Amino acid sequence: MKKIVLTEIQAKKLMSKVIKEQEDYTLGDGRFHIMADCDFNDYHTTYKGGEISDIARVKFDISYLIDISHEKHGISDIRIYDIKGPSTVKTIIEYYPLTNEPDNDNLVKESIVIPLDWKKLDIDKDYEMEYFGVDKDVTVYVIDDRQGGLKTRQIDITLKQF
Repeated sequence: MKKIVLTEIQAKKLMSKVIKEQEDYTLGDGRFHIMADCDFNDYHTTYKGGEISDIARVKFDISYLIDISHEKHGISDIRIYDIKGPSTVKTIIEYYPLTNEPDNDNLVKESIVIPLDWKKLDIDKDYEMEYFGVDKDVTVYVIDDRQGGLKTRQIDITLKQF
């Protein structure tokens, strides 16, 4: 990890610039936003008892907060927290319905709503120094619920940091 040494005046100037940029990118609610591109992982999961062929990708808004701690010698820590997204997403699923026919190849396509549980967030960190925030690529791992539908097993996101 690299450390940056700033004078108190430089740190104040940097903090005021960061705060102004935060206001420009937070849509007025104090939170940063990114349009996420979500892929679903359905490995060994069934829908209504049938094998899943595909779950269409979706886009949705993710918001988060950034906390910057600074001391007399400079910035001591930058932290991303309180990551939030929608409670549900609507998408298209393609699956083979459960039937008594041996060689069932009747692919069914239907619109479904998948609940997203943001308490099941798994965070990876990328230190490539492109920017500081949440990466737009999200993977939602789904499992079948007891009613034949789908629910969240895990949500994978990556934090871009330096």
